[in-house]
Amino acid sequence: MKILLAVSIMLTSSFALSGNELFDAQFYTKKLANELNDERKNTVDLVGLSDTVYICSVSASESAYRMSNRSGISIKRVSLKPRNIGLSTADAWEQKALIELSKKTLTEYYAQTNAPTGKYLRYVKPLIVKEGCLSCHGSDAQVGQDVSRELRAHYPHDQARNYSVGDVIGGISVKIKIK
Repeated sequence: MKILLAVSIMLTSSFALSGNELFDAQFYTKKLANELNDERKNTVDLVGLSDTVYICSVSASESAYRMSNRSGISIKRVSLKPRNIGLSTADAWEQKALIELSKKTLTEYYAQTNAPTGKYLRYVKPLIVKEGCLSCHGSDAQVGQDVSRELRAHYPHDQARNYSVGDVIGGISVKIKIK
């Protein structure tokens, strides 16, 4: 806790936020994570595990896109080992954030970044592997044949396998322009 507090103080003291940017980033990451988790659970209950691959291939990206459009901020899921390479590959800043979060000493990672269009709060909240994740993201022995077939069909270059409970599988990344 002391490490997290020290890092938070160090990061926030290096730039001025209006007060809402960090709150908004935390709010929207939690909202998206809850929405995706609820949708995954409902889909498993209704149609079975192999059909939940749809959530990752289409629905999760659509949910993040809709949330970005409604809120006016950039929200997406990213990973160092993406399943959906075109939509989930982390940029250089997000890669650094995910590497730091993988050390499990922080519960969130954020900083101000500068771009030609202005200053931004960049924020990543880690997505942690739970037992239920292993049926799609675990070892070959943990992923059934039906799920493996669906994954190969949707993700021929899948890298998001062989995780264990507690691993950081990726994160929800938010980018907010600082006013």
